[in-house]
Amino acid sequence: MNQSWHWLNFAGKYAEFLLKTFGEIRQVRIAHRIRNFRYRAYLLVEHGFRFVQPNIVHQVRAATAQYTDVNVATNEGFFDASGFVPNMGHHYVLPARMDGTFELEKPEIILYAPDSNGNMEFVAVEYAVPIGDLDNPGLPPEGFTGDLDTWEINPNLSQWQLHVWLVKENPDGIFAPTNPEIGDGN
Repeated sequence: MNQSWHWLNFAGKYAEFLLKTFGEIRQVRIAHRIRNFRYRAYLLVEHGFRFVQPNIVHQVRAATAQYTDVNVATNEGFFDASGFVPNMGHHYVLPARMDGTFELEKPEIILYAPDSNGNMEFVAVEYAVPIGDLDNPGLPPEGFTGDLDTWEINPNLSQWQLHVWLVKENPDGIFAPTNPEIGDGN
């Protein structure tokens, strides 16, 4: 067994132990021993997240499952605000949800990408919280339990933003801002 798989197995078992013992894990910090950054990100996000927050991920998936059909989203008032963005897809925004609060089951944005037949495929959700003063944005929203989710500031829209790749697997991690699996649209 190579060293990376050894650490992956150890991290998973350690996370399970902590979850059973303490009920909640804030972050698994085993990956610092692995030199490969992409693999380290995979370990922390895919395995750490799977053990740390499976109930929260399932909660968001269940709350957004109806959006597999883009027509459901548009009938609720979501609209394509961006057109196709490489490595992200189309950002369907619901303006009524842009209220300055993070609500786990109510993402402000649903991301779709065209499949091989040109049909819109639900790939991710995005949370967007407006920032009143970009010179003093304050702390990012609380977001998900733990600190694996990394909110980013979008200065063009004056927002804190967090992508969550719930549907389309992302080799860069579930909270990465872009997903190379979406491609450039060609």
